Amino acid sequence: MVSQLLQAGEMRLRDKINHLDSPCLELSAQIAFPWESSQTSPPNPSSGYTHVPNSEVQRSEEPHRLPEPPMCIYDHTLKMLVRLSRRLVPFVHKYRNGLLIASCGGVFSVSIFYHVFPEQTYKKIYQAWSQGQPAVLSENLQNLFQEVLKETKVRSPQNYRAFAAFGFHPISAGIPWMPGRAHVGIPANFNSTTEGKSGIKNRVVIINGKEVDWEGTQGALLKEALTFSPEAKKFALARELSCLEISGPVLYAAVAPACLAATWFSGVVIKQMFGLYARPVAVRGLVNLAVALLGSSCYFLASDAVNQWLEYHTDRKVASLSEEYARGGVEFYDKILARNRTLRVLMGRKGEEMYAPSGNLFPKHWIRLKYAPYTARKERLLRILNRYRVHQQ
Repeated sequence: MVSQLLQAGEMRLRDKINHLDSPCLELSAQIAFPWESSQTSPPNPSSGYTHVPNSEVQRSEEPHRLPEPPMCIYDHTLKMLVRLSRRLVPFVHKYRNGLLIASCGGVFSVSIFYHVFPEQTYKKIYQAWSQGQPAVLSENLQNLFQEVLKETKVRSPQNYRAFAAFGFHPISAGIPWMPGRAHVGIPANFNSTTEGKSGIKNRVVIINGKEVDWEGTQGALLKEALTFSPEAKKFALARELSCLEISGPVLYAAVAPACLAATWFSGVVIKQMFGLYARPVAVRGLVNLAVALLGSSCYFLASDAVNQWLEYHTDRKVASLSEEYARGGVEFYDKILARNRTLRVLMGRKGEEMYAPSGNLFPKHWIRLKYAPYTARKERLLRILNRYRVHQQ
């Protein structure tokens, strides 16, 4: 009798569950009463509630799955982005002139920063060290630097400073008319002469994990390529001074804000010409993206063009000082090409990737050519030198 009452109650409970939604139907399918098992008999009311072990309760065979986030979360995020864009677009449109000026000023400041404070930035990076102390420039190089300052006739020679730099190539940074002044780094190999190689042989150069043998074949070629005559040294220093004298760092830093402003105005003009301000925000966004990509490409090309123009201009200006400087320039680039050819052999596969068989530098990016080829610079100086020889005849 008791068993029949329990079964009747079970049937009423299942009928009520069947009227609920589909998720509850899945739940009802997983409900199993203890006495439905063949190994378990209905509980005896006189004995009270009988605990059924968990192992005897029927469980779902499907693995537990994490509930997927409802679509309302994605909809809410999308709505937030749309609201943000609707607020941002009017703000940019209202203050676009101020934002443009601030952006151009920020880009220019980042580009020119280490030239404004060369002693705190550039000099500390390229300073040569000896026995834990900053290397001191030799007296011979100090005198050579002062001689070049006089011969190039710079406007304010007191605003130029020389320091001992590591590497094998002169470097420069700074702006002469700024409080930070201009600094020129002179490498140690400029101490060497054809009679003595003190600036080279007493240095340890490691390439591909091996110390260069200055008495070997390639070591002797590298040593010869790093030894310059006084004319070549004067040309190299005068070239750095000439670039600083015409404010080359300022011209190069001005390329980025100029391209940014041109990109901004181009986007505005294009949208006005084609009436895109009445189109949806997505359409204007695609146009802005295309204009930004085009502006980035123009920046890379323009910066490389300005850098090459500065190199050619300073070479021509220094070579025009005298035949001595023109002859020194030809020798300087001839030695650089010889040095790069030697490094191409010493560095192995990496050298073949960096240097061409002629000695020129391979461009790092296929769309860019930041530096003028050394062969082209040498040929231009040769033409200037030939003019001197023709005039002498």
